[in-house]
Amino acid sequence: MIAILNLVFGALWLLCGLGSLGMQASGMQSMFMNMGNVNPTNNPQIAKQEEIRKQVMEFSWKMNSSPIEYASHAQYIVLSILLIISGIGLLKMAPWGRTLSFVYATLSILSNLALIVMMFMVSVPLVQEFADKLSTQGQEAQVMATFMKIGVYFGIILPVVSMIYPAIVLILLLRPSVAAAFRGQGVAAAPPGVASEHIEEDERWGRG
Repeated sequence: MIAILNLVFGALWLLCGLGSLGMQASGMQSMFMNMGNVNPTNNPQIAKQEEIRKQVMEFSWKMNSSPIEYASHAQYIVLSILLIISGIGLLKMAPWGRTLSFVYATLSILSNLALIVMMFMVSVPLVQEFADKLSTQGQEAQVMATFMKIGVYFGIILPVVSMIYPAIVLILLLRPSVAAAFRGQGVAAAPPGVASEHIEEDERWGRG
């Protein structure tokens, strides 16, 4: 079961990671940022809204182009490849598949913990600072700033949730029965002394 889940989750995360990295590298976010800047009537209120929207989009683009974001995408791509390869190994009941699963699970938990720390140390302060400046530009800007201050903490949920599956992998693969199966061992045989006692008892009762 873990082998199939490794393959499925690995393929999904790899596609998502490659897609996000591709969009980021191709500048599609910058293209979306410049869409919709139309104010044919030169309405001051609409112009103000467009200015606020432009500031938010520019800040978001800078945040998404930061080294932390690139490292995050690279992390998920590497871990996804490890997950797929380990899934193949588990399907073959190869010991290296179990070992590689341990490597994946350990790296995944540690890298996600590091990402959470970096987000608290870098991303959260930057968003809070920008939102404070944005909130001085009127009521609509204050609403947007409030959403940004709250939303930055929702971004931390992803690495937290991402640690659940590798933790499950570690727990299941550390079970003695699983370890014995990958060592090619079946259920442990009864000690010779115990077996001979059962044989004598059976002969005594005529069950031999």
